[in-house]
Amino acid sequence: MAAKTTSFVTEIPLITTSKDLSVLAARCEAGRQLYNAVLSEGKSRLQLVRDSDLYQQAKQINKTDKKAKVGAFQKARDVYRFSDYDLQAFANKTAIASVWIKLHLDANTIQKIASRAFKALERMAFGKAKKVRFKQKGQFASLEGKTNKQGIRAYW
Repeated sequence: MAAKTTSFVTEIPLITTSKDLSVLAARCEAGRQLYNAVLSEGKSRLQLVRDSDLYQQAKQINKTDKKAKVGAFQKARDVYRFSDYDLQAFANKTAIASVWIKLHLDANTIQKIASRAFKALERMAFGKAKKVRFKQKGQFASLEGKTNKQGIRAYW
């Protein structure tokens, strides 16, 4: 886990035109649709993992042999491609297949949306959440890139 550093959040109102707002709304909608697609695919993969014989065998391993138990669970996840990296690859393929999503989101934002969905699925997988929630229209209000050097850029 990364060390926590002090940080802050500030909100600065943007001076926007109606065209700017339209572009931002389209990007958030593209992000929402991609998030829901990744969440759906991830839920399917998680269910395949839980239903697999490898997973059932991993559950039977004694808790004292932690290394073997973790390795067995990891093998079950690997077989059904349930990882952050695999869901990022799925998100990228989905965005490319949907030209509209690819037009509105850059590669780093696509990967970050997939990571966001994976974290929600991971909480469910480890029993910290009962279910994941799909975003309804208007509920996906923020997008982020992978680093501070990236962000939404205007091309008009």
